[in-house]
Amino acid sequence: MCFNVFNELQEDKLDTLAVFIEHGKMINENLGGSGKLFQDLVFLVRDCQFWGYVEDKNGGKKYLDTVLGPNDVQKLQQVRDILNASYERKHGFVFPYPGDKVARTKTSKISEIDPLFVTTAQSLIQSLCSDLTIRRKKIGSTFIHCGEMQQYISNCVQTFDDNKKFAPQAIQAVNREYMLNIEGKRATEMYEELMNVEFGNCKTGFAEENFKSIDTLMYTKVEADIMARIKEKEISCAVLKKFLDNHENLFKKYAEKNNLLVEKEAERLRHKKERKEQQIFFDEKLCQEKIEREIQMRKLKNENDERAQKLIKQQISIKKDFELQLKKEKENFENEKRKEAEKREKEKKKFEKKIKENKAKIKKVQKGQSFDRIAESLISTLPAVMSFASRSLSGESSYGQQRNYASSRGGLNYNGPRSYEPPEMSHGRGQGRTEGGGHSVPACPPKIEMPPPKINPGYGLSRDGFSNVGSRGPEPWAYPSAPAFSRGSSSRGR
Repeated sequence: MCFNVFNELQEDKLDTLAVFIEHGKMINENLGGSGKLFQDLVFLVRDCQFWGYVEDKNGGKKYLDTVLGPNDVQKLQQVRDILNASYERKHGFVFPYPGDKVARTKTSKISEIDPLFVTTAQSLIQSLCSDLTIRRKKIGSTFIHCGEMQQYISNCVQTFDDNKKFAPQAIQAVNREYMLNIEGKRATEMYEELMNVEFGNCKTGFAEENFKSIDTLMYTKVEADIMARIKEKEISCAVLKKFLDNHENLFKKYAEKNNLLVEKEAERLRHKKERKEQQIFFDEKLCQEKIEREIQMRKLKNENDERAQKLIKQQISIKKDFELQLKKEKENFENEKRKEAEKREKEKKKFEKKIKENKAKIKKVQKGQSFDRIAESLISTLPAVMSFASRSLSGESSYGQQRNYASSRGGLNYNGPRSYEPPEMSHGRGQGRTEGGGHSVPACPPKIEMPPPKINPGYGLSRDGFSNVGSRGPEPWAYPSAPAFSRGSSSRGR
């Protein structure tokens, strides 16, 4: 509180201040306050006439101690006792005259203000606004916050405007109502903080009995806090009544919140149970499908094994049949080959016999013919004889057909003979017989019949061998080409 006086602090000003203090004391007692009424009282003396105090750095404090010091007059001392009992701290500041420009005109320039006035103002601000001197504002026993102080001042100004004839009673009512509203609001906030902590620790909600127990416990804590801060029973009961009115709405609010949490938890548990049942169902279904799949795979495996065993047996049977058929065909081929060899041997013997007969015929006609003609005839027939002999011994005809032997899965395959015409036998062609899946018999060598040579008597035999000894020129020998033939279905020579 700042008490602003001009020139000096007089006793009549102190009497007015004492009356104000007594009225404030009544308001404070009505609000349930205890202790001193106000926190700070600042005496500000403007245009002080006592220059000794003005020029002194601690002049304000010394001036205040002098004016409010002990007094022999009882009435004056009573005023001083009221001031000392109502304020926790008292401050005094004496200001000099600020200057003519400040007094006569409106100016805010520091350069136009008396420097001593500026220094005293700085000392005032530093003393009142330091961290050590600032205290929380109280109305009765209730501390006022900064945001609440603005509303409180607005209420006081409105009260003075509405009650210009007698404002103290209205101010008293405003202060009481304002304090009750603040305490009721703070009790409500405390209850909400405690309930939010409880609901923050439990996300699933409470059973109905547990919720009522928690509500009773929170209400008891708020009630104990109000009774501890407000000593006046009437004020504390009024605050509790105001909180009780708010508590009904708060209880409904948190009951609805609790019901929502309980329903949400029940829904969560139901959903969890359904998911668990679905999981069990799907697991069982998956297990059943797995078992069925394993059975099916085992069945398929058994079928594949049976099919593989059957195929193996079939292949073994086919292989045995093939080997048996091959063996049989080999035997048949060997038999036919042996028969052919025997037949060729007979033909060879027959051919040799015929050669001997031809030789005998040649010997009969040797008379009148030279020996070199006979030798030339024999030499000309010798290659054919040797070739036939070699083919007869090997079982094949070098001028005839070639036999290829190969095997396949279905049995034996013999390629048919290939005809070949040597230049000596251009008018004859050999051909073999081919049977599918069986064997091929090569064509027989051509049968050559040697006609008796025509002997030219002009040739003779020399001592060293055959030579022409006659005087006549050589006479060509006529050897008709032997017809080519083959056995069976072979083509005949043309």
